[in-house]
Amino acid sequence: MAAVDPRTGPFPDRQRGARRGVSVLYHCDATGNLRWRRLLPLRDLPPPARRPYPPDLNLPAERFLAGLIGHYLYAVLNEVLYSSLMAENRQRHAHMDSALNKLDEDRARLRLAYNARRQEDITEEIEVILLSAGLSEQEHAVPKRKKG
Repeated sequence: MAAVDPRTGPFPDRQRGARRGVSVLYHCDATGNLRWRRLLPLRDLPPPARRPYPPDLNLPAERFLAGLIGHYLYAVLNEVLYSSLMAENRQRHAHMDSALNKLDEDRARLRLAYNARRQEDITEEIEVILLSAGLSEQEHAVPKRKKG
């Protein structure tokens, strides 16, 4: 396990004392680990591509950016929630598979125990029948008389 930096805590991309921005901590389905993701402010964006014609905005740039950020946050938060939900669902599925395997093993073990007990009962019944048959033959047997 990696050492934790005392300045940033367990999240190295988080700066101590930073009060601006939006970050999210979630369970990433792709990696299976917790992930800290900074959503705002937008950093490390590639420079805009040079185009022969600039974009034609019908809104003031500030209003357009505010609306775009709202849509961006909505899309990213949906992705984060979906990823976290899928990770949770995957964990639940694995847990249910494990429980079903355990039940199958228990059922097989109980079936073997039941069959062994049933075989013992059948054997006991046969012994009782044979013993009682042997006793009844002795009771009904005619005693032989001695000649004499």
